[in-house]
Order: sequence, then C-alpha cells, then structure tokens
Amino acid sequence: MDGRPSSAVPRPHLEDVGLHQRPKSMRNFINFAMIMTKSRIDVYPACFVFLLACFAGCGKTGPELAPVTGRITLDAKPLENADILFQPDGSKPPSAGRTGADGRYELAYKRGVMGGMVGSNTVRITISPEVASNPPNIPARYNTESELKKDVRSGQNEFNFELTTNEK
Repeated sequence: MDGRPSSAVPRPHLEDVGLHQRPKSMRNFINFAMIMTKSRIDVYPACFVFLLACFAGCGKTGPELAPVTGRITLDAKPLENADILFQPDGSKPPSAGRTGADGRYELAYKRGVMGGMVGSNTVRITISPEVASNPPNIPARYNTESELKKDVRSGQNEFNFELTTNEK
C-alpha cells in the first residue's frame, strides 16, 4: 500500500478536487503567484468603481436651503436682540436668527448649517425678555398672528423688515 494504516480514511489531494493547484517547481510557483496577484489587483478597481457608483446617488440629503440675511427695524430704529423665525409651509422645521446691535440677522437651519428653506415661509419676529431688558412691544401681526410672508429662492436672499408699532 501507500504506507497508511488501512483503518485511516484516505484524504483527497487538493489537485483531485480541483480547489487549488500546487505548483511543482519554483517557476510554476512564481507564475501561479503572479496570476493570483494580478487577478486580485483587477478585482480592487472593480470594487472601487462599484462602491463609487453606489455612493454617487447618496449626495447631499435634506431640504434645499439658501442663504438669507437682512435687517430689522422698529419705528425706523435697528431692532437689537430680536429673534426671527422663517417657518416653511407644512410641518417642516424652521430656520432662525438673531439680530445684532445694527438690526442685521442671518438665518441658520440648524447648528452649523446656515440658510433658510427654499419656498414660501411665514416670518415671526419676537424679542425674549430673557435676552433683552425692557424689550420693545412688537405687535402681534409680526409674531403670534404674523402677516409676514417671504418666498425664499435659490441663491442669496435679503429680506429687510421695517416694523411699526402703529396700527396699519
């Protein structure tokens, strides 16, 4: 026999089952290694192209935003520490900003993301008593019962609001 005990189950060689080819000489081994390396190298770019194609459709998600700036005055004077809210139609989240000493504001959609949502927005302007001592009285037509509507478009938007304490 082949030197194995008769009770042992013969194990097939890898060549017999066609899984691997064992190189019989160093030259064959080098050729085999080069072929395997080349085939793997060809696979990597194909995987990269496939993943790139998958992620190409995963562009920027979320609402379309556009930069919104402007100035708010009350009775022709800059309105400091005023909170301005642009509420899009529907149940979408608003963009907000706060005026500086010169009455200028810039909207932010969320922390670190500037702009207002493109489309029709209801604008509300308030001043919180926690932010300003003795805040001026802003009529309800500019906040809780706001009559202010602005249409934010793609590109730069500037909306100035000249509020008055007098009735219309």
